[in-house]
Amino acid sequence: MTQRVYYGTVCEGGGTFGIVFLDFVGCISAGDTFEDVIAMGHEALQGHIEVMVASGDPIPEPTEVTLERTAAELDDPADPIDDERWIAVVPILVNVPDELDTVPVPIETSLIKQISKITNDNRKFIDEAIRRSLEERRKSA
Repeated sequence: MTQRVYYGTVCEGGGTFGIVFLDFVGCISAGDTFEDVIAMGHEALQGHIEVMVASGDPIPEPTEVTLERTAAELDDPADPIDDERWIAVVPILVNVPDELDTVPVPIETSLIKQISKITNDNRKFIDEAIRRSLEERRKSA
C-alpha cells in the first residue's frame, strides 16, 4: 500500500458542510461541522478507491485543485444555490494499493475485438475468464 494525498473541496451552506473530489467523479460526503466533513470525506474517498480497485478501475493521479477550478467545473449558473459557497481545499491522505503485478500476454486482435463488443472493460473480462478457467481445471484435477 502507498499513501497518497488527494484534495477535496469543502462547501458550506444551510448550516452543513459538503466535500467533493474532482479526481473522483461522484465521490462526495457531508457533515454537520468542518471537522466532520473532513472525517466523512476521508471515509468516502477511501471507500470509493476500494470499490474502484475491486472493479479493476485505474486509480487516477492527484490533480491540482483550487476553489476556482471547483466552481468552474461544478457550479451551475442556471441553478445557483444562494447560501452555498466553496470555502476550502483540504488534503485527504488515503491508502492506495501499489500497482498490480501484471505481465504482457499476447492475445489475438480478433479476440480483443470480440471482447470489446460485449464489454467496455477488456482487462476485467479477461481476468474473470482466466479465473473461471483455472477454477474449472482445479475442480476437474
